[in-house]
Amino acid sequence: MSFRFNFEVNGDCESNEIAEEHVKESPTFEDDVNNSNEIQENAKLYKLADLKVEWEKSGDVLYSIETVDIKEGITMFFVQPHTDNQPESKEATELSSKLEMVPTDSDLIPGIYEGGLKVWECSIDLVNFLLSEKFEKKKIETVSILELGCGIGLPGICAANLGAETVCFQDFNDFVITNATAPSLLLNEKRKQENLADEVIADLNVNDLLFMEKTDFNDKKFTFVSGDWTSVGEVLDKKFEFILSAETIYCVDYYERLHTMLHQSLSTKGSILIAAKSFYFGVGGGVHLWEEFVKSKGIFCTEIVETFDASLPRQIVKMTFKS
Repeated sequence: MSFRFNFEVNGDCESNEIAEEHVKESPTFEDDVNNSNEIQENAKLYKLADLKVEWEKSGDVLYSIETVDIKEGITMFFVQPHTDNQPESKEATELSSKLEMVPTDSDLIPGIYEGGLKVWECSIDLVNFLLSEKFEKKKIETVSILELGCGIGLPGICAANLGAETVCFQDFNDFVITNATAPSLLLNEKRKQENLADEVIADLNVNDLLFMEKTDFNDKKFTFVSGDWTSVGEVLDKKFEFILSAETIYCVDYYERLHTMLHQSLSTKGSILIAAKSFYFGVGGGVHLWEEFVKSKGIFCTEIVETFDASLPRQIVKMTFKS
C-alpha cells in the first residue's frame, strides 16, 4: 500500500536532513495561514437512521470489502465504493461523479477532496497505539470520542471496539461519510457482535449489510458529521473526552481552523491524540510546526507519546488543556 500527496517538491525527499532543511524554509504560523481558497463544505449531522435513507436512494451502488493489517494477528476490514460498472440510477450517477473527481495519481485535491477514501499509514499508527500497552485502554471505556478527519474511520472504529460510550466520525466530504465511513463501521460492528471469521466477512454482500431491516447497532452510540472544520462546531452540541485524528496537520493553511475545532470540542479534562508525519513535503506542515503553532496559542500543552522510525519519522502527539 502506497501513500503520497500530490504536491510538487524539489529534490530527494528520503533523508531526514532534507526534511529538516525544508522545515526551516517552511511558512510559519505568523504568516497568514487562512489565505487558501478551498471550498468550505457546510456541516451536516447524520445518525445511522439518516444514512439508511441515503442508502435506500442509491441501493445499487457497488462496494467492495478490503482489509488492512494493523499488527501481527489483527486485521481490520473496510468498505470501498466503486465507479466501475456503476448502475445508472440518479443517485449512483451522482456518487460516480463525486468518485470520479478522486485523483488516481495522488491522494487529495485540497479543499475539494481531502483523502477520505484512503487508508493512511498514520491512522494505522493511531490504531496500533490504542491497542498497545503504552495506552491505558480503560481511558476510553464509557467516554465520548470524536474522530476528526476520519476518512474510513479506523481509529474511531477501534475506540468503539474498546468500549467507548459514543463515537462521532467527522470527514470533509459527505460521500465519504455515507459510502465509506458508516459502511466500514457497520461491517466491523457486525464482525464483533457475531464473532464472524475473516473469511465470512470477506464474502459478505455490503448491500445486504446496509439494508438489514433490523440491526443491533445502537443509533445513539454513533453519529457522523461532514463538512469543513469552520462549520462542524455549529452542529455538534457536546464536548468530547477524547479526540482522535490522523494525517490532518499536513497543511499549515488548516492549522487555525483545526486548533479552533479542538478548542471548542474537547472537554475540560479531555485528551487529544494526533498521529502525523514529522514533515509533509510541499505544504510545509508536520509535527514540529504543529507543536510550535499550538505553543503560540497558549491553550494546549503537547507531548510526543510515540515515535515510529522510518525514513520520514511519524509521531503521535498528545494534547491537553494547560492547567
